[in-house]
Amino acid sequence: MANTPSEKALRQRVVDVLQYIPGGALLFAVVPMLVLGYLGWFYYGADHIDGAFYSVNFEHITVTQQPPWIKR
Repeated sequence: MANTPSEKALRQRVVDVLQYIPGGALLFAVVPMLVLGYLGWFYYGADHIDGAFYSVNFEHITVTQQPPWIKR
């Protein structure tokens, strides 16, 4: 498959733009990881941590006798 001149020009423009961005390759590696990490935390992590630390288990509930100073 031969590249057309317009495809080559577009590719060259993208390369030229990336050369002006400091750490352009790093940008394309870090940004997707941050986005995926955020989405993973938003959909799974927060609920998992909340359930582990802020849940009430039936085994931990005890019912005591009514104190005598409460009439009803």
